[in-house]
Amino acid sequence: MEAPTLTISNRIHLAQFYGILKTELAHRLSLYDLRQKGHETNIEEPNDFLQWSIQQAKMIDDPQHSQPYALARRLMIVDFSSIHTSSLVIMNALNDITKNPEHIDELNGDFHLSPCVDDILALLLALSAKPEELEVLMVSVTYGNVPLQSCLRNVVSLFHVLGKELEWRKSAGKPEGFGAMKANKPIVAVGPDHPLCDEELMADYFHGIDGLHNVHEAHPDLSPAETWKGIFSDGANEAEDYSPFFTPSKAPSHHEILRILKENPVDTVSILAVGPLTNVALAAAEDPETFLRVKELVVMGGAVNVEGNCTPVAEFNCYADAVAAARVYALTSPKPSSTMPTIPQELSTLKAYPNKLSRQLKLTLCPLDITTPHLIGKNYFKENIQAHVEAGSPLARWVSHFVTKSFSKIEDMEGDENEPGLSLHDPLTVWYMLTRDDPKWKTPEKLEDIRVETSGQWTHGMHVVDRRFRKKPAEAAVALSENPDEDPHILTLDEVPGDDHGWLSVLKGNRLNRLIDSPGHEIFKEVLMQRIFG
Repeated sequence: MEAPTLTISNRIHLAQFYGILKTELAHRLSLYDLRQKGHETNIEEPNDFLQWSIQQAKMIDDPQHSQPYALARRLMIVDFSSIHTSSLVIMNALNDITKNPEHIDELNGDFHLSPCVDDILALLLALSAKPEELEVLMVSVTYGNVPLQSCLRNVVSLFHVLGKELEWRKSAGKPEGFGAMKANKPIVAVGPDHPLCDEELMADYFHGIDGLHNVHEAHPDLSPAETWKGIFSDGANEAEDYSPFFTPSKAPSHHEILRILKENPVDTVSILAVGPLTNVALAAAEDPETFLRVKELVVMGGAVNVEGNCTPVAEFNCYADAVAAARVYALTSPKPSSTMPTIPQELSTLKAYPNKLSRQLKLTLCPLDITTPHLIGKNYFKENIQAHVEAGSPLARWVSHFVTKSFSKIEDMEGDENEPGLSLHDPLTVWYMLTRDDPKWKTPEKLEDIRVETSGQWTHGMHVVDRRFRKKPAEAAVALSENPDEDPHILTLDEVPGDDHGWLSVLKGNRLNRLIDSPGHEIFKEVLMQRIFG
């Protein structure tokens, strides 16, 4: 029986707007001063970015609530360019903060944010599997577009809602489902709260101030008691008894990943990563040989032949921690050092891999190319969820709230001329894990040398491939050699003049498997809804 480890995190929105923000903020503050002195200005009326702006300001340590200049100064100290990829969103946020300083007093309140919509759907799909299909041993929670503790809150909330759902189904005489959850009581472990080298990230406007369109405020009866906050700390007592459906771990998640790999036979545990690869990179760096016991690492990330969704060329997860992605991908190479990221010594926190490893990592990439076309439409979702909500399903009520709000946000952004569709990026990777023996899953004939850009100003997180029609001189000979790494003939052929980065080498470069087609773009939404809601 195969045992996937699920790495859950949130969607990451970043951009390099520091200079723009500094100029814009100064401009907004000057307009505020003019207005205070009675001069006419062109400042617009407050908009719906206000509450989001306030939540961003709450991220700042001890702001001077009554002084907009002090707030602005602290906004510049933290890298406010981390907030969002859209300059329009940031400018509106700044506009609200500087135009409404009286609202700064609201910053004393506590706040909570949580993982993104399709991450939650992915975890629900995994936990809804039958025990013989999938054994979920662990859920690893990492940083994202929200604080780490807030991410934890939403994962704990998911299990809390599922507890209520199973009680409701039992009382209604319905099959309980969620066999994978009940059979294993998976570990929930906490990962790092920041990328390996990049700036710590902040909240995402799209998903609301709590990450799930304010679901905790809208449905407080579906949120767990605040006692969950202490169950992951070293001093927690009886944490294992907190929930019948998951086991809190006090160990860092990358340690738990390595422990699970050590305790299970080689090639029996798979890792499914649907967020930044920071946790995975930490595990691989600490003990590469133990990490390579993994059967398969399935990664939702990257954009190969399509545009990015975070920048023109980068996808969220890989942009969030490009260094982690590059380090993990390097383990697929016959020579990992050939694609390891170049990092300044003062930023380097992880050691290099040994020169010789026992084997290469098997990595299957699920980029935007394959995930984006797998949609669930607004009308289909509404038609299928409504009966469950009306029947009294706690899970349906919870999910309906944030998915419906997602459709509304898409309509706000794109207009209502066409029916909005939500791409099922992360759930698709779970579907692959459940059905990967289906021949309708397609990959290229050969493994691909896909590398991650870690230092480009405009290309950070980009997935780079060699699109030149260039021959690899040693390609024919390597198939005939018993030990190509030490074959003098191949070593000579492999040194191509001018090929400093090894794109034409058979001994260098990454070797990724990439999904390019699935059992059906149209049927997946039906599979998802049926498995989760019955």
